[in-house]
Amino acid sequence: MGRCISVSAQRAELLFQQENALCQQIIDSQAKELSVSVEECIKLTALNLPDKTLTGNLMLPLCGKIAAAAIQAGLDKAVAYQWLNQLSVELGAVASVKAVHSIIHKAVLELSRSISQSHADCTFDGIEACRRYIQTHLEEELSLQSLAERFDYNPSYLCRKFKQVYGENISTFIRRSRLKLSAIQLQTTNHSISEVAFLFHFANQSHFQKAFKDEYGVTPLRFRTQGPTHLSEDV
Repeated sequence: MGRCISVSAQRAELLFQQENALCQQIIDSQAKELSVSVEECIKLTALNLPDKTLTGNLMLPLCGKIAAAAIQAGLDKAVAYQWLNQLSVELGAVASVKAVHSIIHKAVLELSRSISQSHADCTFDGIEACRRYIQTHLEEELSLQSLAERFDYNPSYLCRKFKQVYGENISTFIRRSRLKLSAIQLQTTNHSISEVAFLFHFANQSHFQKAFKDEYGVTPLRFRTQGPTHLSEDV
């Protein structure tokens, strides 16, 4: 009797651990591990039943945990609840291990894809917000570190994702954007070239002149005196 209780308790503990592992994989978007974890959870659930007869409804507590993990991973609550409701309907109609496994396995993989897409959407929104912030604060000090802190990103992650979305490094984007505004300043104000250089945080006038010519093929002075005929329509 004591041995039976011990084996049952061990199985229950293994099931608890496996369910937690599955939920953590959902949170961490470890899609490659999900198939094995789903299979193990179903197998252990069946072993914990007195008659080893598994029905779909008996898997609903696990599915609820998975939905909660998906919400913790950032999935919209309405999407997670809709997933759980649909899965509950499908599981209520089956009463074999094979059918239960097939339904849950497919549903969990679909949920994982939904989470990944949600992360991608959120990432783009965050990177786009960063880009807009840069464009409206070009006369202020801007650095990768300060931007990462403002938008709650790791600096290397922000740098990588910004280039992935927009095709250039943050530093390059900031320099190009400042040069574009400096061209407007040269045409519309009486600021000296050194003042424009200072306004947009170039190290000195020489640095500004070189950067401007590298970008547009003419010096700031020539641009100011001859106009933007040499330049692209983007300026």
